[in-house]
Amino acid sequence: MPLTEPLRVAWPTSPAEEAASGEASVLKALTCIRSQFGVAVITGLNKRPSWPRHNGAFSPADLVSGLAADSQGPALPVPIHDLHHETETALTPASFFTRLHETDESSLYWKDGRLPLSWTSESPHQLEEAMGGPLSPLLPLSGGDHQRFCPAETLMLYAGKKGSYTALHWDPAASESYNIMVHSDDENTSAEWFVVPTCYALQFYERFRVRGDLMCHVRMFSAAELDALPYPVYHFHQQVGDLVLLGPLSWHQVRNQGGTSIKVSWSQLSIASLRLAVAFHIPVCQRTCTPVSYGVPLVLMNGVCTLTEELCLVLSHDSPRLKSKPAFIHHVNTLSTFLKLFFRCLVFEWSEENHEPLIPFSGRAHVLLYMHVV
Repeated sequence: MPLTEPLRVAWPTSPAEEAASGEASVLKALTCIRSQFGVAVITGLNKRPSWPRHNGAFSPADLVSGLAADSQGPALPVPIHDLHHETETALTPASFFTRLHETDESSLYWKDGRLPLSWTSESPHQLEEAMGGPLSPLLPLSGGDHQRFCPAETLMLYAGKKGSYTALHWDPAASESYNIMVHSDDENTSAEWFVVPTCYALQFYERFRVRGDLMCHVRMFSAAELDALPYPVYHFHQQVGDLVLLGPLSWHQVRNQGGTSIKVSWSQLSIASLRLAVAFHIPVCQRTCTPVSYGVPLVLMNGVCTLTEELCLVLSHDSPRLKSKPAFIHHVNTLSTFLKLFFRCLVFEWSEENHEPLIPFSGRAHVLLYMHVV
């Protein structure tokens, strides 16, 4: 089947247009990945007035100085992948960017890196400036991100140039994936994406898992291989200021083109993510003896506890008007969904034969599981 273009949402360029249509644009993109399980790209975020431009924000120099400030001295060495020689070496961030710009070592790739606090934690941090206002629901640990019930660090940095790539994979726990290019050397710099959408993720897995490398993040597919599949595969190029949104369980690979680019990625756990994690991702983890990433059972258990406490607090006020509000009804429905999903975890995570969890997970969830089945 021919390669397919994703939904593209051009972000309004003026504050007035953003105020009028920004929320609708975000809702359109989220509906695409959560209800239609597709792929969306919000373009042109670097043209927003709020996009950070002070002191070369998001540039390699800004990244190096931010990490140096965090370590209160020179930035510490970080693991750099040499994709051509399949090795890993430790370089300081400054040395890495120097080698990228002054040599032909295009296979050097800084992936899964840590972001400086100035980009993610200080208030207001640069990512918040870039994606504030109507875009804030897309930020990690926002109101709709149920990862907040068991916070995990999902923010990651990717830096490289033509010749570097991220091999085909799907993100853990059926989480929704977000990736924004925050810096590029020039207008010819981009990242080429191929995405197998949610609806066909398991078909794709069953078709290629016999090769044994799908779960190892080492396989790159050619455009011809993906074009020959009997279902749609999304193909597009990401440039600076473009935010990519992927539905849960989407298989994706990324190949950098042109000069040096810096991308920031993170994940969210929506209700759709948790449903798919319990129904499909955890069973795959069971078959491959892979630990449950992001602690889905723990997220569900903590969510049940927190939502119950919040609900009890609301009910204690005994206000009929309060209980009829949409927010209250949404809260009740969310708690109901969490209870059903956590019960399913309790049932199929337990091995009747060995009297132990099929996939061990630590903490309170393990204790609660034991209490429910013994």
